[in-house]
Amino acid sequence: MTIETSDLQTKGQAHRKPGVAARLTITEALFGLVALAAGVLRLANLGHIPLSPAEAEAALTVWRFWQPGQAMLAPSSPAYFTLTAVLTQILGFSDAVMRLVPALFGVALVLLPWLLRQRLGAAGALVTAVFLTVSPITVTVSRTAGGEAIALFAVFLLLAAWVRWQDAGDGRWAITMATALGLGLASAPLFYSGLAALAVAWFLQLTLGPRLGHLAEEAVDKESETAVWPKAALVGLFTFLALTTTFLLNISSLGAAATLLSAWLQQFGRSDLVPASTPILAMMRYEMGLLVLGLAAAVWAGWRGHSLGRLALYWLAGVVLLLLAQLGVIANAALAPLAGYLLIGSFTGSVIGDHIHRRAWALGGGLLLIWGLIFVNVSRYLRTSVFDATDMTHIWIAIFGLTLGLTAIYFLITWDGRSTYQGILFSLIGILVFYNWGTAWWLGQEGANDPRETWVTTGADNEVPLLIGEIRDLSWQVAGSATDVDIFSAVNSPILAWYLRDFPNFQMGSAVPPAATASLILTPDGTEPAFGSDYLGADYAWLRSGVAQEGFVQSRVLDTLRWWVFQESTAVTQKQRLILWLRADLTQ
Repeated sequence: MTIETSDLQTKGQAHRKPGVAARLTITEALFGLVALAAGVLRLANLGHIPLSPAEAEAALTVWRFWQPGQAMLAPSSPAYFTLTAVLTQILGFSDAVMRLVPALFGVALVLLPWLLRQRLGAAGALVTAVFLTVSPITVTVSRTAGGEAIALFAVFLLLAAWVRWQDAGDGRWAITMATALGLGLASAPLFYSGLAALAVAWFLQLTLGPRLGHLAEEAVDKESETAVWPKAALVGLFTFLALTTTFLLNISSLGAAATLLSAWLQQFGRSDLVPASTPILAMMRYEMGLLVLGLAAAVWAGWRGHSLGRLALYWLAGVVLLLLAQLGVIANAALAPLAGYLLIGSFTGSVIGDHIHRRAWALGGGLLLIWGLIFVNVSRYLRTSVFDATDMTHIWIAIFGLTLGLTAIYFLITWDGRSTYQGILFSLIGILVFYNWGTAWWLGQEGANDPRETWVTTGADNEVPLLIGEIRDLSWQVAGSATDVDIFSAVNSPILAWYLRDFPNFQMGSAVPPAATASLILTPDGTEPAFGSDYLGADYAWLRSGVAQEGFVQSRVLDTLRWWVFQESTAVTQKQRLILWLRADLTQ
C-alpha cells in the first residue's frame, strides 16, 4: 500500500491551528491601535513635569515605607501605595515611576469598552474607546500620582462586569465585580462618587426602565448563579486586604481605606477652595466631544429606549447630581467622560448598525474637510484679532463653509437618510478626536502644572529641577559628593522633601533657627532671616498657586478661545519663590 505525500500534507494542514495574525479581526487590530495611542498619551514623558504637592506627598509615603528609621505616613490611596511600592523595588524611585501605576490603569481603562461590544456593537465599543483615549480629563488623571485613575478603572470595570453578568449570568463576571469592588474601595474617594452615580442609574433604570435583559437564549442556572457569590466575596475581600495592607507588610495602613469613605462624606456641601462652577467649566473646557455629540445621544437614548444607552444616560444624570451635591469637587468631573462616552458609543452603534454605506464614507470625508476649513479659519481669526479685531475675512470664510456643509446635508438627508447620518457622525468624530488629542497632549505634557488651566489648582514650577541641580552642584563643591552637603529649609513643603530625599543632612522646618550656619539654607522670598554668618543668595520659583493678574483684554471670550486653541493668554501665573543661600566662606 502506498501513501501519497500530498495526503499527509492535507491531513497536517487540517489539524494545524491558524496563526495569531489569521485569527485577528479588524476590530481587534483597531483596538490594538487605540491601546497604542493611549499608551503614547499616558506614558510619554511621565517625569517631564515636577510632582505637585499632593503627588509629592503620595510619593514620599511610598519612599518612607522602604527607608529604615523614617516616620510612616498614612497613604492617601492604599491601592496606589501598594502597587507603587512594589514597582519601586524593580524600577527605583523617580517621578516617572511614581506616576506609572495610574498611567497603566489609564491605558487599561480605554480597553474596557471591549467587554461591552455585544451591547454596543463593534463600532460603538471602538468609538467609546477612542473618545476615552483622547479625553483630556482621563489623560491628566492617568498622569497624576494618586488613586483617582485606579478608581475610574474600578468603576468602569464594575459596570462592565455587571452588564456582562446580566447578559449571561456567568459566574466569572460576579468574581470580576467583586474584584473591581475590592480594588475601588482601596483606591480613592472618587470611587465612592462613582458608586453613588451608578446607584442613581440603577434606581432610575429599575423605576423608569428599560431594564437590561439576558442576551443569551439559554436559560440561566439560578442555582449556580447563587453559588458563585461566596467565592466572589472571598476574592473581593482578598483583593481589598492585599491592597490595603501591602500584602500584609503594612497592616497599619488598613485604616487608611476607612478614611476614604470619611473623606468622601466630607465633600458634601460647598468647597471653599474651589469655586462651585469649576467642575462644570472643566467639562466644557476639555470634553468637547461630550458637548457636541452628547446632546444628540441623550435625545436618542430618551426616545429610542435602548437599554444600555438609557443606563449610560442615567449614569450621566447621576454624575450631574453628584456635582451639584458636592460643589467644587473637581475630581468628580472625571466620571463624566466615562458615562458620556459610553452613551455616545451606544448612539454610534445604533446609527451605524450592521452596515456602513459607501456614501457615508464619501460624505464623512467631505464634511470633515469643511469642519477643518471652519476650524482653521476661526483659529486664524483668533490669532489675527489681537492686532485687528475688525478684520472678519476668516469668519466669513468659516460661515461660508458652514453654509455649504449644512446645504449638502439638507439635500442628502432626503435622498438617503441613514448614510447621511453616518457621514455626519463620522465627520464629527474625526474633528473632535483631532481637537481632543491636541488638548490632551498639551494638558498632559505641558499644562498639568499651569493654574491658568481649569483643571489645575496648584503645581510645582518648572524651575524646581534647576534648583535641585544647583544644590547638587554646590554639594560637589562644598562636601565633595552629590548629596552630603548640610541643608536647612524654612520652606516646609512635600515638594522639597521629595526632591531632597537623598540628602542625609537635609532638615526642614517652619523658620530658620537663630544664628543658623548651615552650608545651604532655603527661605521664602521676601523674608529677612537672621543668619549667623554671611550668605550669598539666588531666587527660584518653586510653586504655581494661581493667576496673579490679567493684562489688557479686548474680549474675554476671544482671550479664552485663544487659550483653548493656542495656549496664549494675557493672564499671568502667580508664582511662589524661594531663595537658596550659600554661606559666603564656602565660595573661597
